[in-house]
Amino acid sequence: MLVVKSRKSGPGRDLLIALGFLFVALVSYLAYLWYEYATMVTIIDTDIRLKNHAKIISEFWSSSGRAPTTTEWQQLSIRSSMGPNPMHDGWGNPIMYMTDRREEGETFLLISFGRDGRPDLANPKDYFLLESAWSSDPNADQVNIGGKAVRTGGKGDDGETVHFPH
Repeated sequence: MLVVKSRKSGPGRDLLIALGFLFVALVSYLAYLWYEYATMVTIIDTDIRLKNHAKIISEFWSSSGRAPTTTEWQQLSIRSSMGPNPMHDGWGNPIMYMTDRREEGETFLLISFGRDGRPDLANPKDYFLLESAWSSDPNADQVNIGGKAVRTGGKGDDGETVHFPH
């Protein structure tokens, strides 16, 4: 007959188990912090890219008296040495550029559709109506209207887009 002796838990073994759980909890927390940090860095990187594009567009506009065409904007951005993938946001998604003639005059719009790459608003012209807002939602669209940075409010708890029109 085979007899199996059970090991009695002692203070040393209990301490090792507790330290193991503590180690796993610490590593999980550090991974979460790293994810949050990387997300914020990407949001900031995208904001800087949009501001650089806005500066290029504004300079062209000042010198020529008109907004650049999409092709001109792309050529200017590529030549400006904005780094790799100058036509993309920090998430690797293409940046959208468009102009609009309004009562106040013509203006331009730059949009990063966020990490998910999907627009928060169905009609692109609605982006011209946004006012300043901030969202830490990485899926929220980052928008630059005529050189002014704004954001949509991202996705609400119900999955609907939260935005802040004038």
